[in-house]
Amino acid sequence: IEVTDSNGTKRHEIQRGSEVVSSNTNMIPFQVMDASGGITVDPHHATIEAVKTCDEFKPYEDQNSEIGFGAFRLSANSLNPSPGRKTIGYRFQEWALPVATTVFIHGVAHDKNGDLTIGLTGEGKGSFLISSKSEDEVIRGLLGRMKLLLIGATLSGILGLGLIIATVF
Repeated sequence: IEVTDSNGTKRHEIQRGSEVVSSNTNMIPFQVMDASGGITVDPHHATIEAVKTCDEFKPYEDQNSEIGFGAFRLSANSLNPSPGRKTIGYRFQEWALPVATTVFIHGVAHDKNGDLTIGLTGEGKGSFLISSKSEDEVIRGLLGRMKLLLIGATLSGILGLGLIIATVF
């Protein structure tokens, strides 16, 4: 872009940026199975820790090109970039829970639709997690975050106490 400083001198600068061109989420109820049988999981409103199944970068070619990843297609000239902007490429990322993935689910079983289902209850209360990590990995991650919060709170308390003492004396 062209930038003019306070002296009226013009210079060209390169600014990097990114924007989300398209975002799509599909939440499809699915069955989980174990030795005792199966149950339906309704993933709507769940926190989902999925597996990154795709992370691709495709260089931008020309105004009339079409970019695509699988069934997703987008005409590059429909993006109509601002004058002076140059697109270097497009990144496509996908997270999913592939079929036959072992999952850890923390939620509530209910039968509000007539069939036993794991999902958010009608009251919308409680936590609902679907993770591709094991229960132990989920717990270790939560304990690690709790430890960092405790350290931050302790340091904030010590700093606050130090500021109070410094102000008084």
